[in-house]
Amino acid sequence: MNESAEDRPGKAEIKKQLAKILESTTFRNSTSQAKVLEYVVSYSLADEEISHQHLVTLLFPKGHVDAKRTTVGRVTTFNLRKTLSKYYASYGNEDPLIIEVPRGRSYRPNWYYNPRWPAHKLYRQGLIHMNAFLSQANVTSSLAYLSDAIGLEPMYAEAHAALAEVQFREALYRCDEMSGSLPWVEMAESSARIAIEANDESWRAFIVLGAIHSARFEWSEAKTAFNVALRIAPLETQEHFFYSAFLAATGNLEEASGLMESRARRHPEDRFAHLASSIVRYLGGPQYLKKAGAGYGDIRLINEYGWFPQIRALSTCLDLTTAIAENGHCASRIKDEWFGEECFPGLHIAALAREWEVRNDKGVWKEILEKVEVLESQAASRHYAPIQLQLALVHLAVDRLDDAIDDLERAFDEGDPKMAWLHLWPFFSRLRGHQKFKALIQRLNLPDGSRAW
Repeated sequence: MNESAEDRPGKAEIKKQLAKILESTTFRNSTSQAKVLEYVVSYSLADEEISHQHLVTLLFPKGHVDAKRTTVGRVTTFNLRKTLSKYYASYGNEDPLIIEVPRGRSYRPNWYYNPRWPAHKLYRQGLIHMNAFLSQANVTSSLAYLSDAIGLEPMYAEAHAALAEVQFREALYRCDEMSGSLPWVEMAESSARIAIEANDESWRAFIVLGAIHSARFEWSEAKTAFNVALRIAPLETQEHFFYSAFLAATGNLEEASGLMESRARRHPEDRFAHLASSIVRYLGGPQYLKKAGAGYGDIRLINEYGWFPQIRALSTCLDLTTAIAENGHCASRIKDEWFGEECFPGLHIAALAREWEVRNDKGVWKEILEKVEVLESQAASRHYAPIQLQLALVHLAVDRLDDAIDDLERAFDEGDPKMAWLHLWPFFSRLRGHQKFKALIQRLNLPDGSRAW
């Protein structure tokens, strides 16, 4: 079996499954086999040596170990495998975990989630939709599947951990007015902590906690959480975007970029890996913009397959920011290629403003002012963090710099997690000399070694 970190049950889950097996009728009538099973599982969990001689001594504690008793030990282990198969073919068919004692002399058991376990089936479906990433339909389906899995097994650690990740993504990316960021962050923290209570080696739960601490500018706590995740599942943690985002925020852009590029190379079919790699390079500032542009072709190629709006958003960010960095202008094609306004109204208006700079069209300027008025009205009535960041982009695009900074202050106060990378967003380079903007950067409490480009 090719085991991933997502397939590794925690010790508490393994002990619970062992107890269920030993209490079954199948094993109550097979005391020697039950004794061997309990021994090999317990010793393996403690990472202690297991040998055939130990097994024979366990079965015959008062007698010397001779050839006959050695044979009995081997037969007992052989029969244990058959009895386990019998158990999982009947009573344990839909148990949460499968425990196996492999052939050979190591006697170290294997354990993994039972693919027939109903809660695990729902969890895997939730993961499929979660890994499809950012379409709202996938997010909604992922939340539903994971919640249903938890409904069947309230202390299913990995379902809680995956739910925490989806909830934190909602805090980052949710585009409607139904809620602000803070409730999603709080739900994500609650789910992550339940996961850790159920399984203190839930690597995904620690990754989410690291991201939550980052969003609160608690950098030391974030580092601690990520270090735990790295100890448990180093590869999965290194390839996770939340970890690279933390590294980028704390001044380790080269490492963050390298990890995302490595993920993209290892998983060429992983569309988000290419997007994430470009995002990290984009955050790196002028010296990284050329590299980010190098990934631009990949993004456009991926988008030909109808992928989600975030690709369009990043491609627009690259167009706009490169124009700013090079003191030139974006092509007017931005408006024609725009994917819609609902999630990123600020970017949409910024693109229109760039078009107006190119064409000096009074009709475009009138459209911009109308959209600014609508967005300001929405922001006044909705009071949720993501729209404040979009409004800051709008006010920046129409040269209302003080208003842009006021918008960013409100996004801080309303808990928008994206503020953790305020010092890196290339859009805001024009604000860096402003005293109120400098004060905002101070609120990030960045660790030594971090910088704003």
